[in-house]
Amino acid sequence: MQETTIPIAVDIPEACKMSSLGRDTIYKLIKERKIVGKKSGRRTLVVVDSLRDYIAGLPGVYKEAA
Repeated sequence: MQETTIPIAVDIPEACKMSSLGRDTIYKLIKERKIVGKKSGRRTLVVVDSLRDYIAGLPGVYKEAA
């Protein structure tokens, strides 16, 4: 049986795929300290838990009652 590994951090393109947010938005959120970015050499990594927390904290979309 193969184990599924959940990453601690992902690169910017993967963070974009996971969140459906654009590259510029990811960098803006890091700059605003709304998500956590880490440097590993030249690569910027996004801490997955911070990305999940950010998405979870966004307001919901509610449909107005007719």
